[in-house]
Amino acid sequence: MLPSPVIVDTLGANGLDLHTGIFQIDLNVPPNTGTGALLGYADTLRSTFKAGATAVHGTQSVLILACSRSKLSQGGGWLTISVSVSWRAYTPR
Repeated sequence: MLPSPVIVDTLGANGLDLHTGIFQIDLNVPPNTGTGALLGYADTLRSTFKAGATAVHGTQSVLILACSRSKLSQGGGWLTISVSVSWRAYTPR
């Protein structure tokens, strides 16, 4: 989770603060598993966190701005891909 600094979005006693950031999900499979399984996991995450989707917990909602994946890489005995999700949320002051 890489949050950006909080920005004052609207002024006043009832103003809103804007929170933005990126969270990254690293997927790892053994090299002999094949790339198909790993790409399938990444596609599942990308369809779950598609741009425009909203996640809600209690009264807080988070808007997904973008979701992308990295190139496949291999190292440390694993085949790896990363999925990055950009988001934004507002909180009352």
